[in-house]
Amino acid sequence: MNLKTNFITILSLSCLIAGCQSAPIEELVRQDLLKRQGSKEFITTAFGIELGSQFNIDNSRGTVIDEPDGYVFEPTVPYEDFTTYYVIRAPKSGIVSEIHAYSDKMSEDACKNRLRTLQSIYYEKYLYAGEHLDDDYNKYRQYIDADNGYLRLGCTGFVEYRLYVDYGDLDLIKITKDERLAIEKESKDKSGL
Repeated sequence: MNLKTNFITILSLSCLIAGCQSAPIEELVRQDLLKRQGSKEFITTAFGIELGSQFNIDNSRGTVIDEPDGYVFEPTVPYEDFTTYYVIRAPKSGIVSEIHAYSDKMSEDACKNRLRTLQSIYYEKYLYAGEHLDDDYNKYRQYIDADNGYLRLGCTGFVEYRLYVDYGDLDLIKITKDERLAIEKESKDKSGL
């Protein structure tokens, strides 16, 4: 179970025993996150790019395969372990909703060593939300903030591994998906429906 699920379970049990306030569960979760956020930073910027900022595709070094709104960029503030950086931007408004970075391929041990270093840096900086498994059963660590920002960090691969970090904002990701859907709907011939 993740941190949010644990909180909701505890809150639900408390409601059954002692009665609930009238605030919606999302607001109670946000209030709890704000309390626990404390002095931890909000997840807003990575490698010189700010989530929610405009990304000019003219500054891109290319596009990302299988991601129509993904653009490779050269970071103004790189991190030594990463070699590939890209953003996901909303296709109409141009706002950045996700920032991704990957290392070159390496052994599993080398990846885990570098991962430990980054974990200790992020643990001091952001609110830790636990360890999870991705679709390929690779572990990743997740950090969150009270404004729907998140950061995922892990090693991915089977024989050769890559260190990766994904920054995102759930509200901005929804905007990106809505804009992409609108473009795809506009481009379809609806006469046969």
